[in-house]
Amino acid sequence: MMGHPAETIRRNGTAPLRRYGQQSALVEAVDGDAVAVRAASGRRAARRAASCLVAPAAGDEVLLAVSEDGEVAFVLAVLVRSEGGPTRVDLEGSLSITAREVEVRGREAVRFHSPEGIVEAVGRRLRLKAEERMVLFETLSYLGRQVAGNVRVTKLAGALLDQAYETVTQRAQRVYRTVTEAENVEAKTMTVRCEDALAVHGEHTVMTATKIVKIDGAQVLMG
Repeated sequence: MMGHPAETIRRNGTAPLRRYGQQSALVEAVDGDAVAVRAASGRRAARRAASCLVAPAAGDEVLLAVSEDGEVAFVLAVLVRSEGGPTRVDLEGSLSITAREVEVRGREAVRFHSPEGIVEAVGRRLRLKAEERMVLFETLSYLGRQVAGNVRVTKLAGALLDQAYETVTQRAQRVYRTVTEAENVEAKTMTVRCEDALAVHGEHTVMTATKIVKIDGAQVLMG
């Protein structure tokens, strides 16, 4: 048969459970978990209870639990926030929320900050939906098997583009490319096939070969 929790603690050789009374108080100052409050019985020091998730601030009205001997006091909850004070959940350790579905909504904005840590999202599927998106990275690394995209317009601008692929395949109805300075192509074998016409024009055009230069056609016009 199980005894009263206080009796069980006494048999284990530890201090008995305290009895507490509740009263309201006004927060005067906060230093970490230490809270200075003013109650009807006077000013006293209190600690934020583990169940009080909302961090109290100066000017807040809180619910206070005071032991019968008056030695210990805990802030159980924030009853009324001071004017203009934001609601802030501040915890010493880690926070874990487990539910079948979790939804976070902000009427104006939702922000995630971890200045010295990691922001991580893990799941079978990741979906992001917005009318406008802006992504800012100092360094971006992507590791995956496949990237598939379907967009109407793609625009990229940068100082350097460096790509390395085993095979590159591109298909387009029209391709326009403008190079203001120089373009160099190095290849072991290069083939250019045109169904209709091929035009090469320059102020100076040079074609050289180590062994053979061959020009073949039904008509060859030079000059």
